[in-house]
Amino acid sequence: MAYDLTDFHPNVVVDAPGAPTSLITLALLASLTEFCRLSKAWVADIGPLTTIADIRKYTLSPPTNSRVHTILRVTYDDKRLDPSSDELINQDAHNYLDRTGTPKVYVKESGDEVSFYPVPSTTAVNIIQMKAALMPILTATTIDENLADNYSEIIVAGALYRLLQQKSRAWYDPQRAAECKDVYYSGIAEAKSTAQLDHTPKKRVMRYGGL
Repeated sequence: MAYDLTDFHPNVVVDAPGAPTSLITLALLASLTEFCRLSKAWVADIGPLTTIADIRKYTLSPPTNSRVHTILRVTYDDKRLDPSSDELINQDAHNYLDRTGTPKVYVKESGDEVSFYPVPSTTAVNIIQMKAALMPILTATTIDENLADNYSEIIVAGALYRLLQQKSRAWYDPQRAAECKDVYYSGIAEAKSTAQLDHTPKKRVMRYGGL
């Protein structure tokens, strides 16, 4: 489920009376985009993916109105793959570019694409699992339900600070803009800290009962 960005217009209009709806929507989307980019708090499972023999590059299918910002974790047959880059692949002593086999590393390409090295040598159904941090697409009109439930005040603050610092507008209020900016970036920092804890693999602890 997702909320429409217009659902948050009343929260913005309170501090920016007279601001047109189109401008409010743009400010909310800009706020949401920067929030997701800096905090990596919008996370989703992508896939599972099916590999095809001798095919290196795959297009991901993130949720509606989103794009992949950062890949956080990838597993192949429950074995974790390491992130890499085109530069490292080209320099790699394992000659991954010229090899097929079981993938060991992945490269996040432009857009919503990812490549695997060595290139998969077999077709394997639903063998790749992936977790990624997302961002809204440029034409997004909605906000993820979990983001809205947990961070709507921060995202509204980000929209307000953008609107209230516009000097030529009737709703110009630099003092309030500064207050909203502080709330916004403090909220991003806190969301980022929470997200980093969530993204960190947890060690399994064996507990033994005693008499």
